[in-house]
Parts: sequence; structure tokens; C-alpha cells
Amino acid sequence: MNKNFRYSPLLQWRTGERNALKNMEREGYEFTPIFQLVSDKNFTTQKFFEETLACYDNSFYYDTDIIDNKKRDYMKSLAKFASKNKIKAYPIIRLNDIINNNVQAIIENTNHFGYIVPIKNKIENEINILIPYMQDYKINLILDMGIITTDKIAYDAATHCQEIIKQNYNKLREFKNITFMGCSIPQSLQNIKCGESESYVRFDILIFQSLVRMFRQNPISNLFSYSDYGAVRFSDIEYDFSKIKILPKVRYTTNDKYIVLKGKKDWKNNIMIKSYKDLAKEIVQSQFYYGKDFSFGDKKIYEKATNIKAGVGSNHQWVTYSTNHHIAVLLKQLSHFDEI
Repeated sequence: MNKNFRYSPLLQWRTGERNALKNMEREGYEFTPIFQLVSDKNFTTQKFFEETLACYDNSFYYDTDIIDNKKRDYMKSLAKFASKNKIKAYPIIRLNDIINNNVQAIIENTNHFGYIVPIKNKIENEINILIPYMQDYKINLILDMGIITTDKIAYDAATHCQEIIKQNYNKLREFKNITFMGCSIPQSLQNIKCGESESYVRFDILIFQSLVRMFRQNPISNLFSYSDYGAVRFSDIEYDFSKIKILPKVRYTTNDKYIVLKGKKDWKNNIMIKSYKDLAKEIVQSQFYYGKDFSFGDKKIYEKATNIKAGVGSNHQWVTYSTNHHIAVLLKQLSHFDEI
């Protein structure tokens, strides 16, 4: 019988991602997103929760590392507000929060938090630092594997994760979850020529699959969950810096690959040669398309491809479509893991 593994994608707290969740079918799936706050422009604690709960009404983590100061004032404010209003929202903390003596002020308003640590760090030391908190707090240990784009990097990451589990087995059993996080999208997509596409192997999910298989008969696998920041990459905007213009770019997730399609424009004559609608047609006519009934995102891609009256769609809308489809693929994969 397949185990339904929890999925905790790292999502930037932007309009496109929130709308992707608003139109997400999540019933029957294990799903706890991590919202990464990327801008403090017009930010207030109340606004964050109001806009989040308007699109997603279940438990989630929030990560203020990008926008926060050394004292973690944003995170402390969010933790206090969530506790006061009985919102199932939990902070993501890191080693610096403990070093800077911020952690107690952050977690005094919750009994649950996530802890992100890169696997290249001295994991055993950080696990030992967390031991005093284990009795009173539910801790999701998030092992960040980083950007994984080659067989060699994937092999090293998988081997490292295996060693972490074996060497820290008894201590790891005390965590609420052990989450494996990674991404297989290159940091730069400039190598893709305008008007063309490229595919990238999803090494991150393959590593998680190998870990599940290795420890399938071991109770510790019941703590495993999966996270990626592939969805964050949907927010990246591709510019032609010589013209300071935005080029259409769509990423489409399959079971084993990311397909990235890039538009093309004749800047001299101001003519779009390959628009979002053209990219939508390319997806719909491909062998890797999941069908218009698979997700909200797939339905909108189909509309853009087949309905002449349908607009091209804004960059934010395409982030919504791509992110929505991406999450739908992962939820199905992780609930039928033996079929990956």
C-alpha cells in the first residue's frame, strides 16, 4: 500500500503563488506549504495573514529570512499574531536564530516550528543544538540539498543524506518530520535560446525516491516528507537586458523532468514571434501535457491555447498556472509514490 508523503513546497508570498493555492484541489493529500516572504513593501502582520487565509485555510510555515532583521522582528510579530488568533502557522528558523538568542522569543508563542539546515553543514552539531527543544516542541527538520543539476551532484547529495540518517538515527526519530528539500532547476536559464525549450531531470524527487526505497522497511521513513523550491523559480522573470523587456517563459513539470519554454520577440519591429499563447499551444500539443482536466493550471493553459478570445495572460497569471500544475503533479506523485 502506498504511503501518502507530505509535500511542503517553498512558495514565494506573491499574488501568482497565492492564486495557485486558491485554485488548488488538496483534499486527501498531505500538504503543508512554506511561504517565503520576499518583500516588506506595504507589509503588515495582519495583511499577511488576511491575504494568506483568503487563499489557503490550513496549516503552513512562514519564512522571513529574506526580509527580516537580525532580531527577527517580523517573525516574532507573525508568531505572536498567529498564537493570539489561533492560526496554524509556524515559523521557519535557522542556526543564526539560535546563535543570536532570538529563538526563544520566536517560539514562545508556538509549540511547532521548522528548522532548515543545508546538508553541507555539520548536521550532527545542529541536531544536538535542537535536542533541548524536542521535549516541548514539534520540530520539522528540513535538510536542504541545494541545487541539484547533474548526476554527480545528485549522487553526492543522496549519499550524504543516507549518511546523515544512519549516523544520527536515534536522534532523528525524535523529530516530527524529516523533510528533504532541493531543486533541480539551474540558477540561470540564459542558456535557453529565445523561442526554444529545454528539459531538466528532476534529480530532487529521484533522490527522495531512493531514500524512501532504502529505508522503506524502517519506521524512520514514516517521518519523511518532501519539499522543493522548484515552484519559487516560477517567479523568476527573464529579461532581455539590452531592451529591458520581459520575455514570455513557461515551465511545465512532469513526473521526471522540468520543461522550460521561452518566448521570442523581434525587438526591432516590436513583433512577438512566440507569445504565451504560442507556448500554451506547444504544451497542449505535446506528449507531456497532462490534459485540461488535470488541474486548474492545465485548464487555463488549454484555454490560452485553443480559445482565440482568451487573452495572452499576464506574467503573474502564468506563475499561477505553472505553480498550480506543479503542485498538482507533486501531490499526485507523493500519494502514489511507487508509481514514480
